[in-house]
Amino acid sequence: MRPIKVFAKIDIHMEITDFDEKYFYCSHHFYKGDKLMAQGTPKALVISKSGSLTPQYTLDAVARYQADRHPQAISD
Repeated sequence: MRPIKVFAKIDIHMEITDFDEKYFYCSHHFYKGDKLMAQGTPKALVISKSGSLTPQYTLDAVARYQADRHPQAISD
């Protein structure tokens, strides 16, 4: 959309928009100040030493990690 200079300070907003049995589908928005400079919609795969991890496994692991580190953020 607009060129971004090398080493420019930008904010990147990332959201997981969907996932299937293998991939995450994401939305990335790149901002300089309040101005949207670029956007992208990649698919991502998490790989470990033992092979690829399912998105559900990865999301569950992140939730466990966050619950351990920030138990006060979990509410009934």
